[in-house]
Order: sequence, then C-alpha cells, then structure tokens
Amino acid sequence: MNFYETPAGKMFFEHQLPQIIQSLQSISDSLNRQNPAVKLPLTEGADILKELYLGNYEASVFKDTAPSAALNNTVIIKQRMLLSSLPKNSQKLFEDYYEATVIRNNAVVEQAYKSGFCTATQLIFAGLSESEGKEGL
Repeated sequence: MNFYETPAGKMFFEHQLPQIIQSLQSISDSLNRQNPAVKLPLTEGADILKELYLGNYEASVFKDTAPSAALNNTVIIKQRMLLSSLPKNSQKLFEDYYEATVIRNNAVVEQAYKSGFCTATQLIFAGLSESEGKEGL
C-alpha cells in the first residue's frame, strides 16, 4: 500500500498539501508586493536599536534639556534654602531622606522603562502575527 492510499496520505494530499501551497503562495505574494518604505523620523541617531539592545540607550525624556535644567536649578535653590534653615542634625536626616527618595525614584523609573519596553515589544510582535480571532472582526 502506498502512502497516498492510506488515510493519513489522503489527508495530507487532499487537505494539508493544498494548504501548504496556499500559504507559500500567500508568503510569496506578500514578499513580492511593493510596499512603500516608511521613513520614521529618528532624532536619536542611526544606532538606536543597537544601543537599546546593549542597554546603553537612554530615552530623550531623561536627558538634560533647557527646560529640565531650569527646573533642576529651581529644585537645587529650594533644597539649599531648606537645608540652610534646618538645624545641623535635621540636615543629615533630610539628606538621608532625599537620598532614599532618589534611589526609590530611580528604581521606579527603571521598572517603568522595562515595563514599557516589554509592552512595546509584545505589541510589535502581536501586530506582526495573525491572531486567531481576526476572522470575526
């Protein structure tokens, strides 16, 4: 008995092989279709993906800019005024408090960055893959 005469062979040749051929044709059509290239405005530079992958990328929102530098100067002035008005023992307590809040805030920012990166990656892959529920849309 030949494979094409078995139930598995009939299933393969009558159903699975045509589906494989149709899928390959669809892939070929997609690859041959001339899609216009979309030029994304990258302000960061050409190595953004490499730097992101290596962990060296810092989002521009966290870089010093003129507005953030002005805000930082205001905070520094207010902090110096507060410290000068405190007794010596309270100054040390305030500096310890401030250091603890900086460490906490940095951890929160790092966690938010990781979460945003993971979410963005999952959304990209979700957009690239075909979901099972699209037929009903």
